Amino acid sequence: MSDAQYLFVTGCSRSGTSLMTDILRSHPAIAMGAERYANRYVERTLDPSFFTRDRFCVEWHSEDSHHRKMNPYYADLLDRFDSCAYRGDKIPEMALDYSTLLNNFEQPRIIYMMRNLLDVASSFKARVLAARRNPSPFGWPVDRDHVAAVDEWNQSVRNTLAAVGSRNRAAFILVRYEHIFDSDLPSRLCSALGLEVADEMRAFYREAHERSAEIAGSRRMLLTEEEARYVQSHVDTASWQALLELEKAQSAQAG
Repeated sequence: MSDAQYLFVTGCSRSGTSLMTDILRSHPAIAMGAERYANRYVERTLDPSFFTRDRFCVEWHSEDSHHRKMNPYYADLLDRFDSCAYRGDKIPEMALDYSTLLNNFEQPRIIYMMRNLLDVASSFKARVLAARRNPSPFGWPVDRDHVAAVDEWNQSVRNTLAAVGSRNRAAFILVRYEHIFDSDLPSRLCSALGLEVADEMRAFYREAHERSAEIAGSRRMLLTEEEARYVQSHVDTASWQALLELEKAQSAQAG
């Protein structure tokens, strides 16, 4: 499909970008990478030339991403890639600097995942603890802790608020992680993207909801009281509230 549009998923790390990517991937009309070109974006070299059929599905270069090999998803995508209405990538780092995306892609659609900072910081700490137990040069950095979470989350929220305000708001789809299974998300996403809801997407969404419910009880806050106080005292509340208002308005309009 020569007139395919570009669709990207971003948000502060540990905000549900991977779950959103999996939901989108379940739609047969969407070709969605999972940090397929994370390094290219950080290097400011990502542009539409990376989203041709063979480049996206077949050609792998070590400079493309921090991932060390191609996921089987890309080979499975090969036969239907050209018929997809959307092609894109999930890259959390985009929200830290939208300039490359907005300069190099014409009217991209952007799904921004929102999650409250305390849960994000706790998830950062969980990754740090896991990295300390099983050190790896390719794993989560042990110094990327709750302090780093605050810095990245604040920057992500501020940048997104500024980007939404400076462009057509329809370019952004704001989704709260905490509400991802509270409503019929497939219908909202497909309506915003001009697609019919696919049976495959509905089926995956139901299964993901069931899995989420099963593990919800095992989640716990890992931050100490001191760490939680640090997070709460450094959150950019004004920017977060402003973004929440935009998300609420968008949801109300979609409903």
